[in-house]
Amino acid sequence: MAASTRPGNPGNVFPCALRIGNFSLIETLRGCVRAKVSGSKEDPTGSLMGSSTRRLNSLIGTATNNPFNDTDEVFMKKHGYVLGGTLGKGSYAKVKSATKDRERKKVAVKIMDRRKAATEFREKFLPREIAIAPELKHPNVVETFAVYQNKDKIYMVMELASGGDMLRYVRARGALCEHSARKFYMQMCEALEFLHLRGICHRDLKCENLLLDADSNIKLSDFGFARSFTSEKDHSSTFCGSAAYAAPEVLQAKPYDARAYDVWSSGVILLVFIIFVCGFMPFDDTSIRELIRQQSEKLKFPRGSTISKECRSIIREILNVDPKKRLKLSQIRESDWMQRNLAVPASAEETEGIRITAEENLLEDGGDQIEEPDDVIPLETGTQDEKSTARSSHHADRTRSRSRTAGRRNGDQ
Repeated sequence: MAASTRPGNPGNVFPCALRIGNFSLIETLRGCVRAKVSGSKEDPTGSLMGSSTRRLNSLIGTATNNPFNDTDEVFMKKHGYVLGGTLGKGSYAKVKSATKDRERKKVAVKIMDRRKAATEFREKFLPREIAIAPELKHPNVVETFAVYQNKDKIYMVMELASGGDMLRYVRARGALCEHSARKFYMQMCEALEFLHLRGICHRDLKCENLLLDADSNIKLSDFGFARSFTSEKDHSSTFCGSAAYAAPEVLQAKPYDARAYDVWSSGVILLVFIIFVCGFMPFDDTSIRELIRQQSEKLKFPRGSTISKECRSIIREILNVDPKKRLKLSQIRESDWMQRNLAVPASAEETEGIRITAEENLLEDGGDQIEEPDDVIPLETGTQDEKSTARSSHHADRTRSRSRTAGRRNGDQ
């Protein structure tokens, strides 16, 4: 992946600046996030991110009166991109392939219609995503090159991950051998550690948000539920993410350490890699009460499986129901299983892989590839005090892998 250069450099092709009609928010969001992730003492309470959000909302409100509301093709052409086919779509967003005019570089453009988006998404989660995503430069994170807006829509120009997502990869080939699973899991953990070291948590890790590039390398995507944190004691009270991947403390509507939440979700993903059978997730999310009960039981592996003792051990330690005892990313990285020699070759069948292009994914799932929170359901926890609301991303999927989103409380932390 070629890294973009900074504005002002003659070689700069993809400036990470938010363009709103004739308005430009060039450094406001970037400066706020940079100060945030670098541990600026000017913002011990997180007000920098809040100020960037307010600034963004102010400009979006002003842009509503912008008389220019071209078609997607005309609008992006003005910015030097030729739109191609649709790669995926949802209720208020779609992803199209595109080509940068002069460089002929292939990219993806996520187009979000603010008129159709939920108010909470438009006012809270979208500003965060726009503030965070352009700052993330890592080999295993989908790069955001530029963000534009006309009267009604926001356009995010991103790196094109042509290999589909990990759910489809695993679904096509079944459970992975430990060598392949470790390679993918290590790449995900490197991306996750990169975020955490910069004071950012993802909060929506799942196989569908792990994309593959043309060389079958992991690319972490979708920062709609990402948030920043300022200290070890900084906890979240917004209950978001997908239920099948959600940590017990999240499902039980308790304030939680978002980093420990990310680690739990990563463990569920590793479990999917290792024991994916007949399209079913490791945990049954049809009932939140039942899901919490399953999480509290000792994890069992399929009889007759060849999963190594080290692999079983690390999965159990990652999926510890006590977030304080759950492994940290640094401990995972140093574990015996992760330290095994990754240069050991797998079989020809394992290394050959199955390349699933974005276009093939579209045909397989009817183009419904974008997860969007669009309604609420009650959490079925043990007591009335523990009950909360849940945000659902329940797109139809015959394997039940696209699970409902975990509950949330009013307010956002």
